Amino acid sequence: MATEIDAEIKRMNAEGKTSREISEELAKRNIFVTWQRVRGRIAFMARKGRPKEAPQRPKDEGKTPEIQSFQSKPESARTSQPTTNPAPKGISRAVLDIKIWDLYTKERKMPDEISEILCSEGYYYGEGSVRTRLRSQGADI
Repeated sequence: MATEIDAEIKRMNAEGKTSREISEELAKRNIFVTWQRVRGRIAFMARKGRPKEAPQRPKDEGKTPEIQSFQSKPESARTSQPTTNPAPKGISRAVLDIKIWDLYTKERKMPDEISEILCSEGYYYGEGSVRTRLRSQGADI
């Protein structure tokens, strides 16, 4: 039964009828389907009908000159900074708060500097997170 309804919805949609018009036509045949469900079925059938293929990578011929010139440079000339970050570490909130507070009060570091220090140690907390933690501890930032 559902496949027959789907076939009717697909046929009427191909004719250019809107989901409301399709719902009204089906109601005349004592098949009560809301226009929202009709619209959902149309979308589902459209997704289902597409072939699932892996995206194809462009070949070397289609590269732009900027990309080709970048790839022709030796590795040492591309960048001097490492592109990978160390694996993230876990830290308890209490220890993190103590560490941030000590950097702020004892070493007089600002939130952006504290964030860089934490990131270099493997704890990924942005400046906004550091600022929020300092405010919750009573810092006047």
